Amino acid sequence: MKAGFSSGFSNSGVLLLRAAKPTQGIFQLKLLLFVCLCNMLSLILPQTSGHARAAESPPNEPPPLFLNGAVPPLVMLVMERDHSLYYEAYNDATDLDGDGELDIGYKPAIDYYGYFDCHTCYEYRPAAARFEPVSVTPDKRCPGRWSGDFLNYLTMSRIDCLRKVLYGGYRSTDTETQTVLERSFIPQDAHSWGKEYESIETNGYDIREYTPLSFPEPGTRHLFANTSLSEASPPLLRVLTNSTYRVWEWVSIERPVAGTRCLNGATGPDCAHDRSLIWEPVPGTAFEQLTVTAFDTTGYALCPADHDEYDALVAAVAVEERKRGSGAAININGVGNPFGNQQNNYLSIFNGQLQVPRTAIYTFAVDGSDAVELIIDGTVIAGWYGAHAACGCTVHTGTIQLMAGIHRLVFRQQNTNGNGSYSLSWQRLIAASVLTDYAVRVMVGVPAMPEANCKQYPSGGHKPVGLLQRYGESEHMYFGLLTGSFAKNISGGVLRKNIGSLRDEINPQTGQVTALNGIIKTIDKLRIYGFRYDDYMYEPGWPGAWIATRPMTDGEQGNWGNPVAEMMYEAVRYFAGKPAPTPDFDYRETAADTALGLPKAVWKDPYNEEDGFNYCAKPFLLVLGDAKPSYDSESVPGTAFGSFASDVSGLNAATLANAIGSVEGINGSYLIGQSGSQADGACTEKTLNGLGTIRGLCPDAPTGNGSFYAAAVAYYGNRNDVNSRVPNDQNITVIAAGMPSSLPQLAIPVGDSVVTIIPFAKSVGGCLGVVPDEGSFQPTNTVADFYIEQKTADRGRLRVNFEDMEQGADHDMDAIVFYEYQVYGNTVTMSVVSESASSCLIQHLGYIISGTTEDGTYLVVRDRDTDESADVNYFLDTPQHPGSALPLHSTRSFTAGSSEQKMLPHNPLWYAAKWGAFEDHNGNNVPDDPTEWDADKDGTPDHYFYGSSMLRLEEQLNKSFAAMMQKTVSGSAAAVWSAGGKGEGMLLQAYFKPYLTDTNGLHTITWAGYLQSLWIDSYGNLREDTVHDYHLNPAEDKIIELFQDAGSGDI
Repeated sequence: MKAGFSSGFSNSGVLLLRAAKPTQGIFQLKLLLFVCLCNMLSLILPQTSGHARAAESPPNEPPPLFLNGAVPPLVMLVMERDHSLYYEAYNDATDLDGDGELDIGYKPAIDYYGYFDCHTCYEYRPAAARFEPVSVTPDKRCPGRWSGDFLNYLTMSRIDCLRKVLYGGYRSTDTETQTVLERSFIPQDAHSWGKEYESIETNGYDIREYTPLSFPEPGTRHLFANTSLSEASPPLLRVLTNSTYRVWEWVSIERPVAGTRCLNGATGPDCAHDRSLIWEPVPGTAFEQLTVTAFDTTGYALCPADHDEYDALVAAVAVEERKRGSGAAININGVGNPFGNQQNNYLSIFNGQLQVPRTAIYTFAVDGSDAVELIIDGTVIAGWYGAHAACGCTVHTGTIQLMAGIHRLVFRQQNTNGNGSYSLSWQRLIAASVLTDYAVRVMVGVPAMPEANCKQYPSGGHKPVGLLQRYGESEHMYFGLLTGSFAKNISGGVLRKNIGSLRDEINPQTGQVTALNGIIKTIDKLRIYGFRYDDYMYEPGWPGAWIATRPMTDGEQGNWGNPVAEMMYEAVRYFAGKPAPTPDFDYRETAADTALGLPKAVWKDPYNEEDGFNYCAKPFLLVLGDAKPSYDSESVPGTAFGSFASDVSGLNAATLANAIGSVEGINGSYLIGQSGSQADGACTEKTLNGLGTIRGLCPDAPTGNGSFYAAAVAYYGNRNDVNSRVPNDQNITVIAAGMPSSLPQLAIPVGDSVVTIIPFAKSVGGCLGVVPDEGSFQPTNTVADFYIEQKTADRGRLRVNFEDMEQGADHDMDAIVFYEYQVYGNTVTMSVVSESASSCLIQHLGYIISGTTEDGTYLVVRDRDTDESADVNYFLDTPQHPGSALPLHSTRSFTAGSSEQKMLPHNPLWYAAKWGAFEDHNGNNVPDDPTEWDADKDGTPDHYFYGSSMLRLEEQLNKSFAAMMQKTVSGSAAAVWSAGGKGEGMLLQAYFKPYLTDTNGLHTITWAGYLQSLWIDSYGNLREDTVHDYHLNPAEDKIIELFQDAGSGDI
């Protein structure tokens, strides 16, 4: 014990001591008092009782004879089952390694967590329809084989990673000697995802070192898609080699996605093809710094008859006073004037750079209405002059030899009447493209090379394990499960298993999962339900699956809905010993829950006297789900959004949330869907009257009714004895693991500030009864897919695929928008281009921007398939345009740094972990001292884990569980040993930690013993060994004095 150390008997049973300088004449009573206190320590530590469910020591590892056992904690898993669990685990828009930068594409330096071992090479066995390990690799490289690390990056969904964290993964084969893990079912809609590979220069790694594939042929890419082709189909990894298409032209298209057709799932061309010479539009990726500028040609009725007349027209009209707009362009293939409503008498000029992959002779074709012309490096290559409609052909051609590299390009189009179209194509020889399917199944636990998370069981087999087996099989902890349901998808949760031993779910001899419908089987059965493969829609199909004029209700589109606060409230009721579920959360047998075989447990008080747990057993909630909940603001006690009857005394969600907001300093105006009675269904700036009176979390779901009541429920559980029927206080500790948002969020350094841009869109009219009136309901579009094509310090480009509904429908591509930003000093210029669309709804698209002088929501373009004459004015459109249409292109500049951040600082689970787990050192009932909630001083609550990296999530939860176990310490009575008759000697005490687990949670020892000692001098003073010389030295070894803290009363 070091000099100056002070502590006392606190509520956690920690002994508080203070070291002092040597002092003569201190009464011998001090010695007696200290011995008594040490004996008290052994008495107040958790003890076993006579209850049937008291803790048992691990077999063959009894505690020391003079100690009783410790009482394991009770952990209720509170788990979402929202559709977002079935998105890809690695979306190329997350900072996985914590360096502050988005990790776009595969990075060999990162360990990608999943069913495959990062340092194992695999071969695919078609006959067995699975991957099998064949060798280990120190650097993840596997030339001619599949790298496990790369397969994890390609194939894992979020639910798969969560299953591995909890229990090792879903086992499609689980015999005594063989285990095969299988990826989750992924419907053939926007839940499917894809990746692509072009070259070392583009992607940063050599594909040949991580797969059996060769380099793609020049001008092509290897594409990878993840989907399931039917309800009975195995989950697939589909590989399309040497493709001329981009990955979004395969997996982000009109339904079905990731099939055999590209561009359009029903009518598009075959993705796979033989080697051939083809015409195709010059792809957007062939252009650099491409812009388009439109000019008014009123007064020039004739179309140029040749290049010289075109030059004369440009000289006359391409002037500033005739300019109608200018902005970034994606490609040279479209219809109409992208700027304003002038669709007659205009001239469009495209300027940019053409990147050609290799030196060769290139043939180009132009088409359009009216006169069109292509110029490369100052030479006219092809032109079709005069007045005419587009032909849809490739007969107006020209040929030029180009060196590999960059070439200056100009494309002109003059239109005199109607929506003029334009296109630029080229002809090239393409390699054969082959489509191959691989079932995403992997054999694990092979004796010669078991994975790091495998455990060998007495039968000799190796089985993958997770947190549940590590802490549950030995009954170091007891677990229960509560999840959302399909029948009541926006109301509360359902108890799936009472808290109890995990031993009934795992065969102790073989490690196999038993047939019991418990925690593991329940999570295995969670999946997307109700997706129809005959028309690629969700039940009940068109138009019933399109909920367009109101929020959804219970039972509608059951895959959607994540009422976290209400699930946590139900878990609090469980620990409170309530005899039955909340009636509003309960359901009778329904199609989805029953068809999937999801259980409903009969409620049992975990502390009941007959077969319950010791009242010393500490209750915990482990909340697993999306960090941004939805539909959790109405069915909680004390809600500000209606009324709700409760049998939990003292829980008022709005009051507690307001108190949290006050301490956290959350006041003023923020972007939120609703504040009090002010609700517009959009992420607009609203004044907050309290954290308990807001809902509709931005930017994810401003109409989704998600709230901060999870923090309120956690705060209540932490500071209240939830089960007063039994002795001691049952205060709940909350551990929260939040999955990252599926939205792309670009944090852009601009000067000394950071500007954040998030894509955003609304359906505002067109069909299904949607109207643009302020106060009416307009669906917030779902970001179904996104692709970050470039991100540098001062420039970025991404393509976003929007679904026009909030839930259900067909969940596919309805509009694709291209975003580009450029930083200039203290400003950022944002360009948006509406690229393609397929929907009867009118979609207005843009972004939410914060960190500038003009923060807010900007809807700046209409979807590509909405004619200008059909467009409507919506109150969030920028600019307002009554009687006219939003453009297809938009460019706007923002100045950074002057305004306050308008996004709320943290998500609800962050606050739930802070307020649901803080240790109140100063006794004021709020976590106002950082040491109460942030012991490691990283600015994040110690019990909050953000699942941006699933590997780190497993490590963090293991540390949290290990810390939970280490708090259960057992001590022996103090003993006094004297070497002589003068009273000099030592005060000795042995204390033990019943379980000590390493920081990775993989290795555990039992009954780690410690011996602590203090000197006793001839005057009866207690002294520490200050100088660490292992001898009593009265001149230097400091005296320990006991005192009582006047504030807390601790000794």
